[in-house]
Amino acid sequence: MKRNSIRLLTAALLLAGAQQAYAAGTDAGTSITSTFTVNYDIGGVPQAELTPAYTPFVVDRRVNLAVTADNSPLTVSPNATDQVLQFTVTNSTNSAIDVGLAAVDGTGDQFNPTGVTVFVESGANAGYLAAEDTATYIDGLAEDDTIVVYVVSDIPNTAVDNDTGAIVLPATAKAARVASTQGADLAEDV
Repeated sequence: MKRNSIRLLTAALLLAGAQQAYAAGTDAGTSITSTFTVNYDIGGVPQAELTPAYTPFVVDRRVNLAVTADNSPLTVSPNATDQVLQFTVTNSTNSAIDVGLAAVDGTGDQFNPTGVTVFVESGANAGYLAAEDTATYIDGLAEDDTIVVYVVSDIPNTAVDNDTGAIVLPATAKAARVASTQGADLAEDV
């Protein structure tokens, strides 16, 4: 029996938004105030304390979202169904966010997988399980947290030995305001 060597490749997309003024490790929306007093002498003579005016500021949201391919390349066969690519999405943003996901066809390959769908790990059991992993976007990913995402596709019967098919998984940071409702895209505020 001849073994086919057809590979399903993935590309992960790193999404990093503009970084506004923020305090490292401080949650977005936190109000920062600073006060200080200066004591000094001139020619050995103590001077009046200075307490300069300060302007408080609110920590902005820093978007730092990473998508990593976990099991690529994946060897598949022509006409195979429900082939699963696994990704890890990491939220290094300084607030919880929703994450929009939409797998797209990559370039520079010899075939296009079909029936491409994206599902988020439910956390009930590890590994892709069609009955459990049904969410199509990430709902409220906490800061510094990660989650597994599966891209499931079928392989066309026209694929031959040494062909590759590429899938790219873009991720879009979204506002996490209402549980079980995908938030709107975060807008860059410059």
